[in-house]
Amino acid sequence: MLFRSGGAIGADFVAKAPPDGHTLLFNSMAFAAAASDPRLPFNTAKDFAPVASVGQSPSVLVVHPALPVKMVKDLIALARARPGQINYSSSGIATTNHLAAELFRLKARIDIVHVPYKGMAPAITDLISGQVQMLITSFPSVGAQLQAGRVRAIATTSLTRSSFAPELPTVDESGLPGYDVTSRWGFFAPATTPKVIVDRLNAEIRKLLLTADMKERLLKGGAEPFVTTPDEFRKLFLSEVEKWIALVRHAKIKLE
Repeated sequence: MLFRSGGAIGADFVAKAPPDGHTLLFNSMAFAAAASDPRLPFNTAKDFAPVASVGQSPSVLVVHPALPVKMVKDLIALARARPGQINYSSSGIATTNHLAAELFRLKARIDIVHVPYKGMAPAITDLISGQVQMLITSFPSVGAQLQAGRVRAIATTSLTRSSFAPELPTVDESGLPGYDVTSRWGFFAPATTPKVIVDRLNAEIRKLLLTADMKERLLKGGAEPFVTTPDEFRKLFLSEVEKWIALVRHAKIKLE
């Protein structure tokens, strides 16, 4: 499941912590997607105050080299010609890469089959071996396989092209307008944290993100710096929460 065990315990601790700015949660897109799970001990949209974003990174849509597709439109056409015959892997049910592929499936109106694994390593291994034909994952996860030609990248998942692979088109520009799956990381405080504290924390984090050293560290880790105000981050986070709740319901994903 996408955000339970340690992740949920840590988030719940922050949600219930004194709102004094000394206890913060650092999390990713999985946190927004977690709002679709009613079993969590907190309300993702209401129990936290988004403080500051830090970085963002698109995922990449990769296929097995034997699959006769080089562009998104080729993949969609093939999937429509072979309904139920193309398998895609993920690191587990309702993980971010599973949700990204389900969003692709729904927008493209195709019938592809989800094969969940217990982690990204076996999901990539079976893609390389040809047991599954496609996967949406982060660049760092498949960087070595891409360089070795074991998998083929056909698109990135953000609305704009990635600086990590500017030659790759986005899914949005390749025939599925509005498709956007961008992993973002940021800090959250307890919901009742005073605005003056949130603003001060945001200012300090922004200052750090604009240093050359931090920019270099983020890029080495596979993320692009992403600076926002608290209000901008809040609006973006809540829109992500709404998007993933709607997807889980529409796709009828059974949370484990």
